[in-house]
This record gives sequence, C-alpha cells and structure tokens, in this order.
Amino acid sequence: RKQSSAQSSRKSNPRMVKSAVLKFLDTKQGEVNGGQITIARLKNLEYGLSPFREKFGGVLLSTIKEQQIQKFQREQLNRVSAEEIKPATLDQQFRSVRQFLRWCWKQKLINELPRNLEDLTIKVPRPTVSIFTSKEIKALWVSIGKSHLHPRWKSRTGEQVDHEILRAMMLLGLNCGYTQMD
Repeated sequence: RKQSSAQSSRKSNPRMVKSAVLKFLDTKQGEVNGGQITIARLKNLEYGLSPFREKFGGVLLSTIKEQQIQKFQREQLNRVSAEEIKPATLDQQFRSVRQFLRWCWKQKLINELPRNLEDLTIKVPRPTVSIFTSKEIKALWVSIGKSHLHPRWKSRTGEQVDHEILRAMMLLGLNCGYTQMD
C-alpha cells in the first residue's frame, strides 16, 4: 500500500511536465469561467500542448534544456515537411508551448526559461487571396437568368430558380468580401 501511495505521489509531482500541463489547463479553465479567455482558446491550448506533453510528459520540467527544445522543434518541423500538419498549426502549437513554459517560470516550477524559447517558431506563409476581376463579376451577373439555365430547370418556378434572390445573394457575397475560395 505504501508503494502505491508513493507511486501516486510521483505521478502527481507538480514539477513533472504532464502534471504541470494539467495544472496550467486547469488555470486556463478558471480563466474561461471568469470570462478572460474563450473555450476555443482553451481547446487550442490543449491541442497545442499535446505533442509537447507526449514527448516530455514523464520528465521533470527542470530537465528540459535548450538541446531538448531544439530537438523538439526539429521533430515538429519534420511533421510539417511530411505534410502531417500545416505551418499554421505548428505555429499555434509552438505559441502554446512558449506560453506554458512562461507560466511554469512564473509559478516557480522552473528556475529559468530555456534561452532558445523564442526560437521555437515557424514562418507561416500568408495565404494568397483570389479575387474576382470586374470582367468575371460582369460575366456572373449576366449569366443569371432563365436563358442561361440548364434545359431541365427552365420550366421550374419558385425559390429554386428565383433569379432576384440569386442576384441579391451574389451582391451580398461580393459586398461582404467573399472571394472565390468562399
């Protein structure tokens, strides 16, 4: 019985990565309850910390040094190269790890932050936005009408072929900044 009690106390060592992550997420749950962050942010932190917790869960926070951070970064960058995850996902995960380690330092769970913590980043390419040209918009506008419908739709009436609703939706989409991707 003493042995299992000793084992359970080791499992809940607050300086172990897995215990610290749980405490961190519990603290963030309190922030959700207090309206300081959203539940979506909490879920992002949980997801973002999962690779870090999987790799370092059973080790003491104080044993994670610059070399381990660098190796973790390389491993995660390899996941992007292998197209397992997108750069934006890895960026969010790295942000979560940096936030977590800063929190650990503030909670005095670690004496110092790894010197290369700020290097735990990835450059996220900006998405290219395809927009309609004036010519394409004019072609869309002109194409709305019974004369351009497929023959099986020409005899239909009502909302299914209400051209004014279709034109209104097109104008709404264009005025809201929707693009070809939307």
